[in-house]
Amino acid sequence: MAVRVAHLIYGLGLGGLEQLVVHLAVRSRARGIESSILALGHDGPMRDLARKEGIAVELLPVDGMSLSALIGIRRELEKRGASVLHAHDLGPWLNGVAVR
Repeated sequence: MAVRVAHLIYGLGLGGLEQLVVHLAVRSRARGIESSILALGHDGPMRDLARKEGIAVELLPVDGMSLSALIGIRRELEKRGASVLHAHDLGPWLNGVAVR
């Protein structure tokens, strides 16, 4: 059984952190880790890059910590069967802690 990891980030812009998450997800496959990306906030070019690499991406168009953000994150974790939530940066981390 593969380990399923959901990476939680803020937005899908073309920043260094976002690129790192896509590369981490791609390289994790060799270790039997199935990754997906959950993004809070705004859409951007990283969605296409991740999808070209075969990484599932879901945009939750919510900012900050809110009930709708927490419900959306929880729903996506359950839908993907993710056993690990890897939050990147402070905002996503705070949301991730509140969800788990």
